[in-house]
Amino acid sequence: AEYSELVETLLSSQRDAIIYQRLADAFNKLTASSTPPTMDRKQKVAFLKSLEEFVANVGGLLCVK
Repeated sequence: AEYSELVETLLSSQRDAIIYQRLADAFNKLTASSTPPTMDRKQKVAFLKSLEEFVANVGGLLCVK
């Protein structure tokens, strides 16, 4: 629940529609799995790969100005 609130707060602070959409898409892709994580090895590796892609795609957009 806290994570969802953080994402919503971050997205609502975006004034540029293109940046908003890039962030929204990236967060949706990062959290695409609707099942609660069991964090076994396979799931950890998959999440880390998704996290790396997330940071590569939108890391610059999340820097504090």
